[in-house]
Amino acid sequence: MKKFDVIIIGAGVAGISTAIQLKRFGVSFLLLDKNKPCSHLRNAYLIENYLGFPDFIYGEELAKLFISQLKKFHIPILQREVYKIGFLNNEFVVYSDSEKYSSKFLVLATGSIPVKIPFESDRIFYDIIKLKKVKNKTITVIGSGDVAFDYALSLSMENNVILINRSHNCKCINSLSDKVFQNTNIRYLYNYKLINVLDYNKKIILHFKHKLNNNILEITSDYLVPAIGRKPNNLLIEKIKKYKGLYLAGDVRNPKFRQIAIASGDGIKVAMKIFKELKNTA
Repeated sequence: MKKFDVIIIGAGVAGISTAIQLKRFGVSFLLLDKNKPCSHLRNAYLIENYLGFPDFIYGEELAKLFISQLKKFHIPILQREVYKIGFLNNEFVVYSDSEKYSSKFLVLATGSIPVKIPFESDRIFYDIIKLKKVKNKTITVIGSGDVAFDYALSLSMENNVILINRSHNCKCINSLSDKVFQNTNIRYLYNYKLINVLDYNKKIILHFKHKLNNNILEITSDYLVPAIGRKPNNLLIEKIKKYKGLYLAGDVRNPKFRQIAIASGDGIKVAMKIFKELKNTA
């Protein structure tokens, strides 16, 4: 079993920030993630509130910059899925799909996961990384918040998008809704609730019921993207949350404040706390 001072699970913004700061401190650590780094950030259309980019930057471009910084510091990401975490002899034990590792400190930077709808189809996607490659398709997005509107904008660059809100209220910020309502490739509908999903002839047929008059709306689409909310990816926490040395960073710690700057600051702060504890126990 390989041992480290720190194990970081999750190579998103928070996990990468933690890793870079620990590297600067000279602390031994392992960075694990089952997905490619910055997987959620890659979904973002454009980012306007991250300091240093006064115009804006696309999520994919910012993800590439973060990964370049990891490479500059010679920090590898071990692509493994963690299925279990234990605590033995005052150390965390992390079980991956091929090996196990131990550490004095554990940082969970596992982010958030989407809230899913009660329908299944291989044409339903909860992130849009793969859909960014498609062109000239009809894509239906469901949701009323920042994520739904951001996804609609991103997908509309090469496709026709139908954005459907199950209520009358729009929960996203004005700068996003203004862009959506001015985009001729996006059709916006509201007060429609999804009631059924059918696969047919390489398409997906969606049935919606109007909230006020109960009229049924049928939409034939190439893909469906539900963006109806996200929740902390904290499935690994329950059995170990009582042990000292466990830290949460990023969206898993701040589910209502999912911002890149907050996640980055969280990661750096966690690394500084761990370094201080290591110095005090040396």
